[in-house]
Amino acid sequence: MRKIQLALGASILGLSLSFAPQANAGFAHSFGDAAPVINVGEYSGRLLADVILNKGGGLNITPRFKTGLVDQYFDLTTVIGAGKTDWQLGAIGKYNLLPDMDGQVGMSFTAGFHLLHNVETAINLGAGMVVSKKLQASFGEVTPYGSLELDFVFGDGDTFVPVHLNVGTIWEPMSTGPWSFITEVQFGLARGYYALTAGTSYRF
Repeated sequence: MRKIQLALGASILGLSLSFAPQANAGFAHSFGDAAPVINVGEYSGRLLADVILNKGGGLNITPRFKTGLVDQYFDLTTVIGAGKTDWQLGAIGKYNLLPDMDGQVGMSFTAGFHLLHNVETAINLGAGMVVSKKLQASFGEVTPYGSLELDFVFGDGDTFVPVHLNVGTIWEPMSTGPWSFITEVQFGLARGYYALTAGTSYRF
């Protein structure tokens, strides 16, 4: 009888752990950027809003600031944010492997660090790849891009690896000068979020 009770107790505990909500089940974090880097002395400010479609829904707002570190090769983006994810602080470095030129898409690799709080505080280490292509349009320029991001999230007693695919477009109308606009769809491939993103960028 005791063995049966122990087995039932273990089964109930296992089921409760399986269906319990994860305290740090990833976080919606749109990429909102194309493959080419910006050069030293150039700066870009962005404001992105992520409308989360799963895990109860919600909204994240993330201001970002980007500057070049090495001409044509490296830039750095700092990120702050709040919303569905209570708060987040982070930085993303981007290395340009292939320039965006005739007959070739741009390709870059990213590595990032985020400190985020959602019920509890967690550390997120991320890596990814982004491809994009700038195209001429009648109203200015349009840059479709895609990024694949792999994250390692370390929280209290829980480590997991969400994977996201982001597909978006940067719109640069001639009439808006240094302002451009960003739209993106985020797909959670593994323990991730589905989200829609809209934002704006100012380059100076």
